[in-house]
Amino acid sequence: MDSLAKLAAFFISGSSSGKEDYSKNSILEYWSCLGFIALIKQNNQQAMYCAYKILNFDPKNVQAFVILGLNLEALYKMEEATHNFREVIKHQPHRQDGYACVVHCLLQSNRPAEALVIASDAVKLLTWKNFEIVFLYTVALYENCNNDMKMMENCLSVGSRALNLLEDQIGEGHFYYVEELEHRKRSDHGPKFGEDFGKNRKIVFTGR
Repeated sequence: MDSLAKLAAFFISGSSSGKEDYSKNSILEYWSCLGFIALIKQNNQQAMYCAYKILNFDPKNVQAFVILGLNLEALYKMEEATHNFREVIKHQPHRQDGYACVVHCLLQSNRPAEALVIASDAVKLLTWKNFEIVFLYTVALYENCNNDMKMMENCLSVGSRALNLLEDQIGEGHFYYVEELEHRKRSDHGPKFGEDFGKNRKIVFTGR
Protein backbone atom coordinates (compact mmCIF):
# COMPACT_ATOMS: atom_id res chain seq x y z
CA MET A 1 0.00 0.00 0.00
CA ASP A 2 1.55 3.36 -1.00
CA SER A 3 1.59 6.63 0.93
CA LEU A 4 -1.77 7.93 -0.32
CA ALA A 5 -3.58 4.71 0.53
CA LYS A 6 -1.83 4.59 3.93
CA LEU A 7 -3.00 8.11 4.68
CA ALA A 8 -6.59 7.15 3.88
CA ALA A 9 -6.30 4.00 5.99
CA PHE A 10 -4.94 6.03 8.90
CA PHE A 11 -7.83 8.48 8.62
CA ILE A 12 -10.45 5.74 8.66
CA SER A 13 -8.80 3.79 11.47
CA GLY A 14 -8.76 6.97 13.52
CA SER A 15 -12.45 7.54 12.86
CA SER A 16 -13.34 4.10 14.20
CA SER A 17 -11.27 4.25 17.37
CA GLY A 18 -13.77 6.01 19.59
CA LYS A 19 -13.60 9.36 17.79
CA GLU A 20 -17.05 10.33 16.60
CA ASP A 21 -16.04 13.58 14.91
CA TYR A 22 -15.78 11.75 11.62
CA SER A 23 -19.14 10.74 10.18
CA LYS A 24 -19.71 8.41 7.29
CA ASN A 25 -20.11 11.45 5.04
CA SER A 26 -16.77 12.83 6.18
CA ILE A 27 -15.09 9.55 5.33
CA LEU A 28 -16.74 9.47 1.91
CA GLU A 29 -15.69 13.05 1.24
CA TYR A 30 -12.15 12.25 2.25
CA TRP A 31 -11.93 9.24 -0.06
CA SER A 32 -13.42 11.38 -2.84
CA CYS A 33 -10.74 14.02 -2.34
CA LEU A 34 -8.03 11.37 -2.42
CA GLY A 35 -9.57 9.87 -5.53
CA PHE A 36 -9.65 13.16 -7.41
CA ILE A 37 -6.11 14.00 -6.32
CA ALA A 38 -4.95 10.63 -7.65
CA LEU A 39 -6.88 11.29 -10.85
CA ILE A 40 -5.20 14.66 -11.31
CA LYS A 41 -1.83 13.05 -10.73
CA GLN A 42 -2.77 10.42 -13.32
CA ASN A 43 -2.27 7.69 -10.75
CA ASN A 44 -4.89 5.35 -12.13
CA GLN A 45 -4.42 2.55 -9.61
CA GLN A 46 -4.91 4.86 -6.64
CA ALA A 47 -7.90 6.56 -8.22
CA MET A 48 -9.59 3.19 -8.78
CA TYR A 49 -8.73 2.09 -5.25
CA CYS A 50 -10.33 5.19 -3.76
CA ALA A 51 -13.44 4.90 -5.92
CA TYR A 52 -14.05 1.28 -4.96
CA LYS A 53 -13.43 2.13 -1.32
CA ILE A 54 -16.19 4.73 -1.57
CA LEU A 55 -18.53 2.20 -3.16
CA ASN A 56 -17.87 -0.18 -0.26
CA PHE A 57 -19.39 2.45 2.03
CA ASP A 58 -22.06 3.65 -0.41
CA PRO A 59 -22.82 1.51 -3.52
CA LYS A 60 -24.77 4.38 -5.11
CA ASN A 61 -22.20 7.12 -4.53
CA VAL A 62 -22.07 9.35 -7.60
CA GLN A 63 -18.63 10.78 -6.84
CA ALA A 64 -17.19 7.28 -7.03
CA PHE A 65 -18.77 6.71 -10.44
CA VAL A 66 -17.39 10.05 -11.64
CA ILE A 67 -13.87 9.12 -10.48
CA LEU A 68 -14.14 5.70 -12.12
CA GLY A 69 -15.55 7.14 -15.33
CA LEU A 70 -12.91 9.84 -15.70
CA ASN A 71 -10.17 7.37 -14.85
CA LEU A 72 -11.39 4.81 -17.38
CA GLU A 73 -11.84 7.47 -20.04
CA ALA A 74 -8.23 8.57 -19.49
CA LEU A 75 -7.24 4.93 -20.11
CA TYR A 76 -9.34 4.92 -23.32
CA LYS A 77 -11.67 2.29 -21.89
CA MET A 78 -14.70 4.05 -23.28
CA GLU A 79 -17.25 1.27 -22.82
CA GLU A 80 -16.49 0.96 -19.11
CA ALA A 81 -16.26 4.73 -18.70
CA THR A 82 -19.65 5.18 -20.35
CA HIS A 83 -21.17 2.59 -18.02
CA ASN A 84 -19.99 4.51 -14.95
CA PHE A 85 -21.18 7.85 -16.31
CA ARG A 86 -24.58 6.28 -16.99
CA GLU A 87 -24.67 5.39 -13.30
CA VAL A 88 -24.26 9.09 -12.55
CA ILE A 89 -27.33 9.85 -14.68
CA LYS A 90 -29.24 6.96 -13.09
CA HIS A 91 -28.67 8.12 -9.51
CA GLN A 92 -28.66 11.89 -10.12
CA PRO A 93 -30.63 12.54 -13.33
CA HIS A 94 -30.54 16.32 -12.84
CA ARG A 95 -26.75 16.42 -12.74
CA GLN A 96 -25.73 17.78 -16.15
CA ASP A 97 -22.10 16.60 -16.17
CA GLY A 98 -23.28 12.98 -16.26
CA TYR A 99 -24.93 13.57 -19.64
CA ALA A 100 -21.94 15.53 -20.93
CA CYS A 101 -19.51 12.76 -20.00
CA VAL A 102 -21.66 10.03 -21.58
CA VAL A 103 -22.00 12.03 -24.80
CA HIS A 104 -18.28 12.74 -24.87
CA CYS A 105 -17.42 9.05 -24.48
CA LEU A 106 -19.92 7.96 -27.11
CA LEU A 107 -18.57 10.48 -29.62
CA GLN A 108 -15.04 9.29 -28.96
CA SER A 109 -16.29 5.76 -29.59
CA ASN A 110 -17.77 6.80 -32.95
CA ARG A 111 -21.32 6.27 -31.70
CA PRO A 112 -22.88 9.65 -32.60
CA ALA A 113 -26.47 8.38 -32.90
CA GLU A 114 -26.42 7.13 -29.30
CA ALA A 115 -24.83 10.39 -28.18
CA LEU A 116 -27.67 12.32 -29.81
CA VAL A 117 -30.28 10.28 -27.94
CA ILE A 118 -28.57 11.02 -24.60
CA ALA A 119 -28.25 14.73 -25.39
CA SER A 120 -31.88 14.90 -26.47
CA ASP A 121 -33.00 13.23 -23.23
CA ALA A 122 -30.90 15.71 -21.27
CA VAL A 123 -32.58 18.70 -22.93
CA LYS A 124 -36.03 17.26 -22.22
CA LEU A 125 -35.23 16.80 -18.53
CA LEU A 126 -33.03 19.82 -17.82
CA THR A 127 -34.98 22.16 -20.17
CA TRP A 128 -34.02 24.52 -22.97
CA LYS A 129 -32.94 27.13 -20.42
CA ASN A 130 -29.79 25.21 -19.50
CA PHE A 131 -26.98 26.58 -21.67
CA GLU A 132 -24.51 23.71 -21.15
CA ILE A 133 -27.11 21.08 -22.02
CA VAL A 134 -28.45 22.94 -25.05
CA PHE A 135 -24.92 23.37 -26.33
CA LEU A 136 -24.25 19.70 -25.66
CA TYR A 137 -27.25 18.94 -27.85
CA THR A 138 -25.75 21.20 -30.53
CA VAL A 139 -22.51 19.20 -30.47
CA ALA A 140 -24.37 15.90 -30.75
CA LEU A 141 -26.46 17.23 -33.63
CA TYR A 142 -23.35 18.42 -35.43
CA GLU A 143 -21.70 15.03 -35.18
CA ASN A 144 -24.81 13.48 -36.74
CA CYS A 145 -25.16 15.87 -39.69
CA ASN A 146 -23.50 13.66 -42.32
CA ASN A 147 -23.99 16.37 -44.96
CA ASP A 148 -27.75 16.34 -44.31
CA MET A 149 -28.80 19.95 -44.96
CA LYS A 150 -31.94 19.70 -42.82
CA MET A 151 -29.92 18.36 -39.89
CA MET A 152 -27.36 21.15 -40.39
CA GLU A 153 -30.09 23.77 -40.26
CA ASN A 154 -31.52 22.21 -37.09
CA CYS A 155 -28.07 22.17 -35.53
CA LEU A 156 -27.47 25.80 -36.46
CA SER A 157 -30.82 26.79 -34.97
CA VAL A 158 -30.15 24.94 -31.69
CA GLY A 159 -26.61 26.31 -31.54
CA SER A 160 -27.82 29.87 -31.99
CA ARG A 161 -30.37 29.28 -29.25
CA ALA A 162 -27.59 28.13 -26.94
CA LEU A 163 -25.46 31.17 -27.69
CA ASN A 164 -28.36 33.48 -26.95
CA LEU A 165 -28.71 31.96 -23.47
CA LEU A 166 -25.29 32.94 -22.27
CA GLU A 167 -23.64 34.98 -25.00
CA ASP A 168 -21.66 37.25 -22.72
CA GLN A 169 -20.02 34.26 -20.97
CA ILE A 170 -19.05 32.20 -24.01
CA GLY A 171 -15.44 32.00 -25.20
CA GLU A 172 -14.35 31.82 -28.81
CA GLY A 173 -14.05 28.02 -28.70
CA HIS A 174 -17.79 27.65 -28.14
CA PHE A 175 -18.58 29.46 -31.38
CA TYR A 176 -16.68 27.00 -33.51
CA TYR A 177 -19.52 24.61 -34.25
CA VAL A 178 -22.02 27.27 -35.25
CA GLU A 179 -19.51 29.22 -37.36
CA GLU A 180 -18.33 26.02 -39.02
CA LEU A 181 -21.90 25.05 -39.89
CA GLU A 182 -22.38 28.43 -41.52
CA HIS A 183 -19.21 27.82 -43.51
CA ARG A 184 -20.35 24.35 -44.57
CA LYS A 185 -23.69 25.69 -45.77
CA ARG A 186 -21.81 28.19 -47.98
CA SER A 187 -19.17 25.78 -49.23
CA ASP A 188 -19.23 22.46 -51.03
CA HIS A 189 -15.97 21.43 -49.39
CA GLY A 190 -16.37 21.71 -45.65
CA PRO A 191 -14.03 19.97 -43.20
CA LYS A 192 -14.37 16.30 -42.45
CA PHE A 193 -16.43 15.34 -39.40
CA GLY A 194 -14.35 15.21 -36.24
CA GLU A 195 -11.53 17.27 -37.78
CA ASP A 196 -9.85 19.51 -35.19
CA PHE A 197 -12.83 19.29 -32.82
CA GLY A 198 -11.08 17.76 -29.79
CA LYS A 199 -9.93 21.01 -28.23
CA ASN A 200 -13.28 22.73 -28.68
CA ARG A 201 -15.21 19.74 -27.39
CA LYS A 202 -13.13 19.70 -24.21
CA ILE A 203 -14.11 23.30 -23.57
CA VAL A 204 -17.73 22.23 -23.64
CA PHE A 205 -17.44 19.27 -21.33
CA THR A 206 -15.01 20.53 -18.73
CA GLY A 207 -16.50 23.97 -18.31
CA ARG A 208 -15.35 27.46 -19.12
